[in-house]
Amino acid sequence: HVPDIKFFINNEVCRVLKGGCFIFQTPNKVINIPWEIINNRSLTKWKTYHCSLQTPLSLKNLLTKSGISNIIVEKGNKLTQHNKNKVWKKAGLIGVFILYFLQICPVFISPNLWGKCKNEK
Repeated sequence: HVPDIKFFINNEVCRVLKGGCFIFQTPNKVINIPWEIINNRSLTKWKTYHCSLQTPLSLKNLLTKSGISNIIVEKGNKLTQHNKNKVWKKAGLIGVFILYFLQICPVFISPNLWGKCKNEK
C-alpha cells in the first residue's frame, strides 16, 4: 500500500530504525496479481491498492540496496480459519486444497511474505 516503496525504505525506514529491526508483511506479487485479477474480475484494479507488490527476490534486492542486512523473508501460516473462510467463499473446496498446497510450497510462490531485517546504518 506504499506508492513509492524505494523512497519509503530509503527515507523513512532507514531514518527511523538506525540500527533497529524492520518487521514486515506484504503480499507476494507472483500470487497476488492473479488472485486479485480473478477476485475483482479486473486486470488493473489491484494497482490502486497494491501499488508496490514485490517478489521475495525483488524485496531482498530493494532492502539490500538501501543498506539493510540480515534479511529474512519467509512465509506465514496459510491455514488460518480466516484464510479458509475467505477462499471457501470464492473457490469452495478446491480453494481450501490450494491453501494446503500453499502451506507446503516454497516461499517464492507463497501468497504473503513475512520477514525481518536490520538497518546497520
